Amino acid sequence: MGLLNGLFGAGRNAERVLADYAPLEWPHPREGIHLSAGERAANLAYFLLVKDARVELVTGALADLGVEVPPPSQADEASGTSVRLHDLAHSTLCKIKGFGKICAPDWRDRPVSGREARLLSFACDLGIYCGEAAVETRDFAWTIDDTKYKPGNAMTTQGNVVICKKVPFDPKPIDRFIDIIAHPVYTVHDEDRIRQGKGLAWVNGFSFLDDLTSGRHG
Repeated sequence: MGLLNGLFGAGRNAERVLADYAPLEWPHPREGIHLSAGERAANLAYFLLVKDARVELVTGALADLGVEVPPPSQADEASGTSVRLHDLAHSTLCKIKGFGKICAPDWRDRPVSGREARLLSFACDLGIYCGEAAVETRDFAWTIDDTKYKPGNAMTTQGNVVICKKVPFDPKPIDRFIDIIAHPVYTVHDEDRIRQGKGLAWVNGFSFLDDLTSGRHG
């Protein structure tokens, strides 16, 4: 991988590896706040059907990029997985031409296809991998955030496929639902801004994975 990066550049080589990456094909690919109850349910049903295959796909692509990660059930802090994923985002993913812009905050409401869909799906699948790590190691589950928030007080989790902390009481929604699929998308966007000198450097943009698997979150 080091030789290939030297010959082609980290970003160009990563794009070659991801050239045939299969995109996520949500039945209703929009921000969840705009979706009906039926459309949200369709997205969740689709997700639960494909999530294991997406984890297999993304771990295979990571291996092709020279990043070996364990199964989600073993992706705890001691495994060093979060550090390796952050290093990939920092040293490689943000150098793929236009990837940071593809991962801009409006990514769910922006129609994508072809190359953009493949790259965005890879970032989302990193989130699925991290979510599965939380589900398999701690008391989380995949769900839809159907909370009826007050106008002007909506959370980014609203209507989206998220992980939910399973607890015997109902804490504040901000503590209960985590938009884990979006986390790596925003990390790539932030790392691109850092590369351009427009943001502050992260120590570890994937530290949320350690927080979830260790129990520090929730």
